[in-house]
Amino acid sequence: ARRLDRRVTNMLVLARPEAAQSVLEPLLLQRLVPRVVDIHRHRFPAREVVLTLDDNLPLVDGDASYVEEVLLNFL
Repeated sequence: ARRLDRRVTNMLVLARPEAAQSVLEPLLLQRLVPRVVDIHRHRFPAREVVLTLDDNLPLVDGDASYVEEVLLNFL
């Protein structure tokens, strides 16, 4: 139900006219990825996730909430 809710919400957001004009911001993956992994660990405590990040990850232009969603989908 949560997945379906997120997908419907994403579709509604993307259907808005201003979605095409969204402002992208530089994001530090070194901060964003651990936060997403913590969300995953909280949702699935029986699964072990080991995180190793390169200190030289580039800045990524994007919307933090959508980048988080993509990363959660990868996990």
